Amino acid sequence: MKPHNNTFLRIRMHAAHSQRRSYVQHAYQRQQLLQMHRMNSRVCKCLRALACLFLASVLCITLNSSSLGAVPFTMHTWCSGSGIPTAYADVRNTDQTQAGSVGSLSIPVDQCPSITAEMAIVMDEQGRVLFARDAYQANPIASITKVMTALVALENAPLTTPITVTQEAARVGESSAHLKAGDTMPLSEALKALLIPSGNDAAISIAESVGTLILQKQKATSTTEGSSHAHNKSGNKNTKKQLDPTLQNSTSALTANTSTTAPTSANHSAAYEAFIQEMNAYASRLGCSNTLYENPHGLDDGAFAGNLHSCAYDQALIALEAMKHPELEKIVSTGSTNIRVKRNGIDTSVALTSHNTFIKNYHFARGIKTGTTDAAGYAFMGAARDAQGRLLVSVVLKSRSDQDRFKDTQKLFEWAYGHFVEYHFINCSQAIPDEQAAKLLNKLNVSEDKIEQHKLPVLARLSISNANISADVTTTHFPVHQVNMFGGNITQRVVLTRSISHARCGDEVGTLQFYQNNAVIEEVPLIVYQANSKTHDEGFSLGGVFHAIEEFLGRLLQNNAESDVTIELYNTAHLIHDARSRV
Repeated sequence: MKPHNNTFLRIRMHAAHSQRRSYVQHAYQRQQLLQMHRMNSRVCKCLRALACLFLASVLCITLNSSSLGAVPFTMHTWCSGSGIPTAYADVRNTDQTQAGSVGSLSIPVDQCPSITAEMAIVMDEQGRVLFARDAYQANPIASITKVMTALVALENAPLTTPITVTQEAARVGESSAHLKAGDTMPLSEALKALLIPSGNDAAISIAESVGTLILQKQKATSTTEGSSHAHNKSGNKNTKKQLDPTLQNSTSALTANTSTTAPTSANHSAAYEAFIQEMNAYASRLGCSNTLYENPHGLDDGAFAGNLHSCAYDQALIALEAMKHPELEKIVSTGSTNIRVKRNGIDTSVALTSHNTFIKNYHFARGIKTGTTDAAGYAFMGAARDAQGRLLVSVVLKSRSDQDRFKDTQKLFEWAYGHFVEYHFINCSQAIPDEQAAKLLNKLNVSEDKIEQHKLPVLARLSISNANISADVTTTHFPVHQVNMFGGNITQRVVLTRSISHARCGDEVGTLQFYQNNAVIEEVPLIVYQANSKTHDEGFSLGGVFHAIEEFLGRLLQNNAESDVTIELYNTAHLIHDARSRV
């Protein structure tokens, strides 16, 4: 029994050991499987993240390519501590400088304005476009419209013209100067109510009141022309038939209203429409080819929905025109203020609140006008004048937020002013001898003190080789300008205005013109200081007569004075970046 029991015990012990070993092996296998599952899970998550990033990149490229025509350089403004972009400002390959697009010129991103606006422009006082982004694309402009309203009012009425607020004007709603029906004020005060708080009520009041004056002028002109035409035909035709149909309907009202302060109710519509027509005519005269006004305030939905639109380029032209009027510049550079109106016969103060923070936050700011609707987005027409008096205007449309439009505008102005360089146009290595210089200045009756810091340069030699005729020229004009770095390099060209055949010391024979971006930006006179020509006596002579006839026929036949002349130009037009390095 004992061996049998031992054998049984050994069998049980072996079975238990095998069971434990099997359990450990299964536990180890389960642990390995779990680790593999976790690893696979991590790999899958990484692959999914990479796939999402790839798809997002492809989507962004597709969207940018379809909407912009090029993939933009992108610079994000990040929310402090959150790692989430809160504003999207960018520099695009298609953004334009004077010299060409950002992409074609390979301009570094940090040398370009990074803005959120979908459409933008910066223009100098001469109308040169310094920077543009989709500047010719049509878009609603919201209350920027009111700048043209102000211009039409100033062109057609003195500042003392009484403006009356009608019921229609008082209930227009949206942005308001808080005027009430029956309020009266001079145009000078109404313009403040129009431009400072962006009063839609002021816009309609001005359109109706000034529109009446426009109708009166049109009626007077039509009556005069009609009377003259009728007199020439029969002498007694009825001139009323010569009037525009819209004027005929309001003739009696206008006659009774010649000296009144406000249009009658029967004449509101005609006066209003006449004002809108004049807004479009004024825009056309300024060269605005993509602008249509349909109301004087810029509302574009509800009862005012329509086809009213403009573009950044056209509005920049209008901004330049507005800044030619000192009274407008004073108003648009003013913050919140008060005006005086007559309300129920009582002189009343009305507070005007400005929402234009640009004029408070940018030291060169001179205005001009905000605009916001759902269709137009956040828009702003800006103006700035730096310490040197250089005026710039800008327009941004569809900026990302209320404050972004002001930030965009400031970036554009800072970029433009920051890329002006001092440029010396006359750069010659040789000067004419002092004795010849003194003789020439004496002949020109120019004081040596006026140009004592300059030596008269050897500017060019003009010659006609087959006739053994030559003239060496200089100039007494030494311009130094601030030119735009991205406007393109300066080129120069000699333009002769008379023949050099009989040129003598002191004669002006043409100009040296300087170009940037195919536009003349400066010119200096070319004055002969030494000549080898067909000279003749000062008194009367046959040669003098022939010379006079030659000069007269040359001008009459518009002969090109440069055709037979060889020009050796000694002046150097330095590259713009070289000019900047010397400043």
